[in-house]
Amino acid sequence: MDDTRESPALRLMEMIEARGAEVRFYDPFVSVIPETREHKSLSGRRSEAWDIAVIESYDAVLVVTDHDEVDYAALAKHAKLVVDTRNACRRAGVTSANVVPA
Repeated sequence: MDDTRESPALRLMEMIEARGAEVRFYDPFVSVIPETREHKSLSGRRSEAWDIAVIESYDAVLVVTDHDEVDYAALAKHAKLVVDTRNACRRAGVTSANVVPA
């Protein structure tokens, strides 16, 4: 679903950036963040391509939405740290020391 109006991801992105981190996102259904009243600073940002080399370069990956289209096994294998707020990895049968349920 491409409706971002009530997505907690937008607020989390702002909170993480406010603490000095660089934030990027991947969503198979949202290619561009639309303009919203609450999150104007995020408007126009584009979803990253699914790329293992890019995933390996991140310090951490935060799973905020569980999508069937995401390969959680590959994510866990290549990410340094996965903070999984949706238990998507567990539901996909993925267990790894670098996956932290939140």
